Amino acid sequence: MFCFAPTAAVLAVFAALPVPSDPPSLPAPTPTGEFVLEAGEHNVPDLIDRAAEFLGRNHIYSADDLRNTADLSVRLQSRLVLDRTGCEAVVSELAFARGIAMLPIDEERGIYQWVAMAGPQRTLLSTSGAPISPDELMKRRASRLPVLVSVPLRNLNPTAATNQLRPFFSVGAGANTALTIGATGNSILIQGFAPFAAGAVEMIRALDDAAAKKAEAEAPQSWRDEVEARLEALEKRMHRLEPTAGE
Repeated sequence: MFCFAPTAAVLAVFAALPVPSDPPSLPAPTPTGEFVLEAGEHNVPDLIDRAAEFLGRNHIYSADDLRNTADLSVRLQSRLVLDRTGCEAVVSELAFARGIAMLPIDEERGIYQWVAMAGPQRTLLSTSGAPISPDELMKRRASRLPVLVSVPLRNLNPTAATNQLRPFFSVGAGANTALTIGATGNSILIQGFAPFAAGAVEMIRALDDAAAKKAEAEAPQSWRDEVEARLEALEKRMHRLEPTAGE
């Protein structure tokens, strides 16, 4: 059996080598699929560009148009780690807070336009609502994008409901938070930014369900009234057919 032992010369060589220092601390790698916003100051156009890269989209905007906003920076006090849904919602909310709206141009191909709500392109806000179902709207309700949603009714009259609800959607609301509503067929159409439209959809659904419960509660009484009315009419008819005395 052979056994190798280090000689004194070899040990001396190793002792003379410099001892490696501890490696510099590096920031922990960001997990794949997360959009990170560090605490501190952020430039809104930079956030729009970063979100486009993260989401695999094309975000179109004019630097001259965005200058129509008073401030293009936002400050965060805490670090945010977001997924795809959170990235769209938070970046659009931060931009909205600085007077910049996200408009869908071609959602299937991931093309969105960003405009200053006080700039010359603000007229696009009322014409860029993306058609969306009520259920899909609830999934994207935190995103500040204009939508057009149709809410089907089962119990309420659409025209009457629209006339009664319109003041609640417009009185006291700003130009960018008001909703446009209208009746068509058995549905109510709502146009506006997703968070406000989602609240309106919830209100309409609650009122429609309340109308259904009221109809169910009143149905037995209506049925009894109808039966009693028919019995009364039948009794009167039978009374007319009875022979009079002496006949």
